[in-house]
Amino acid sequence: MRRFVHLARRSPGEAPRGVRAILADQRGVALVLTLLVVVLLTAMILDFDYQTRLDVRAAASFRDDTRAYLLAGSAVEAARVILQQDAAPDHDGLDEMWATPIQGYPVADGTISVTVTDETGKLNLNALVDANNQPDEARIAVYHRLLEEVADNVEDADPDELVDTVVDWIDPDIETRPRGAEGDYYQGLDPPYGCRDGKLRGFDELGLVKGYTPAVMKRIAPYVTAVWFGDATNSASQTLRQAQININTAPKELLMALDPEIEEGLAERIMDDRLNPPFTNTGVSTLETTIGLLVDPASRISPLLTWRSNLFSVTATAQVGDTRRNVHAVIWRGAGLPGLAKVQGRKGTQVLAWRVE
Repeated sequence: MRRFVHLARRSPGEAPRGVRAILADQRGVALVLTLLVVVLLTAMILDFDYQTRLDVRAAASFRDDTRAYLLAGSAVEAARVILQQDAAPDHDGLDEMWATPIQGYPVADGTISVTVTDETGKLNLNALVDANNQPDEARIAVYHRLLEEVADNVEDADPDELVDTVVDWIDPDIETRPRGAEGDYYQGLDPPYGCRDGKLRGFDELGLVKGYTPAVMKRIAPYVTAVWFGDATNSASQTLRQAQININTAPKELLMALDPEIEEGLAERIMDDRLNPPFTNTGVSTLETTIGLLVDPASRISPLLTWRSNLFSVTATAQVGDTRRNVHAVIWRGAGLPGLAKVQGRKGTQVLAWRVE
């Protein structure tokens, strides 16, 4: 039996009880929907604000990164100009403007630091093999003594192995030296790679040579370099020119390695003598009279030395805000190398390598 509610019992304008419940439910749903919309809008606004801040920071970082790179590049160019305006063309030494490092110099919105290094003041490892592709025993002996001096406290650094492996890497033959390594060794590595059997393309390539761990490379970096200008420059005269060491800029350890008779005291005296005035000749008689070498050691080391430099490396660091950029460049100064025909005269310069970090 159906039950009917007598309409007369309701107050005028009063909705039925079922309708009132429905309306109340609708008002609750509307409130919930409103709250959800507010929450979603708040989340969207916060996300938009976060993304906007990220974009602003990214734009600022890009701006600072660009400024830092331009500042570092400009610093390299400034160093290049200083090298061109050499005030003492009769020699290259540590008394010149290029040899004074710049640290934290304020420029525009940042700072720059610049260091110029004379690569001719180091032993060029590519000179361990001469223009006839034969081991240069005199320079190999220098390198061996240098390793004994500077790498003796480096773990697993064996001077005999380090000498033989780098000579095997450079010389074109496939004959393995007693402690060396040729292509069969490198092909057995994981992953395998070939042996260069040619000149090192740069100091970093030493990392591929057996025995040259990061610790060894860090230790020998101030004393050796690996200069390569292309196969067209492998004439006897050019090889000799690239192999000579500047007595005015060579570090003490390398001076001591030149000959067994150069002990620490004599090396320090050379470093004192070259300051005032610098060497402008490295002939046998000069080495005898200036630093007191006997004729035999003077005759042995004279062909290894020079008093001028052609190759320099420049490291420029720029910082803008929290952003830091490094530019490393190798600069050749002077004429006389195939492939660098545009460089005219001693003061001409050309950038040979450019790396950005």
